[in-house]
Amino acid sequence: MLATLPFIPPCLPRLRSRPPEGKDWLHEVKFDGCRVQLHKLASKTTMYSRHGTELTCCRAPIEAALKLIPTKSVVLDGELVVGSEGQTMTGLDASRMLGHQLIVYCFDLLALNGRDLRSLPLLARKEKLAELLGYTNCDVLCYSDLFTDPKRLLAACEQDGGKGIVSKHVDSSYRSGRGNWIEVNCRAYTGSHAVYRRPLPSG
Repeated sequence: MLATLPFIPPCLPRLRSRPPEGKDWLHEVKFDGCRVQLHKLASKTTMYSRHGTELTCCRAPIEAALKLIPTKSVVLDGELVVGSEGQTMTGLDASRMLGHQLIVYCFDLLALNGRDLRSLPLLARKEKLAELLGYTNCDVLCYSDLFTDPKRLLAACEQDGGKGIVSKHVDSSYRSGRGNWIEVNCRAYTGSHAVYRRPLPSG
């Protein structure tokens, strides 16, 4: 059993001009916010930036949501956005976050109850992540859905002025650094920081 939950350097996508296709690849929205890693150990919670800096600004609602997950310890990977009026952020500006709803779109589960899950296949981690987030029943920690059709997903993101998509192999482990995730940005993306309020394509 792990006595502490050290920061885990995140898996970073490789930028490409087009997404991979085929049944062995799944695709997610690339939310244009701030990458965060959320840790819960007993009653203690910590939020880290992409570079491992501990974040304390406006974290109360996230801390409360983490405590709703019925585990002794957990490590989540996600993207922090400001949900009010469909705006996200590109920097951790506390003044912009005050008074606004904060949302973390969680897309990976790295550790659970002292067990390192990074070697498990993506689908196994995602299934357990969805189950855990279901216990929170709140709009602060949101599950990042998987889609099977990258072209339709990218088109939906284009329509909403979003950033793009990230593609992941169904059997992939979680590797720190530039791993095997593939990011494709929308052609019209200008940093408008849209949050996807329209329904995305199913499947």
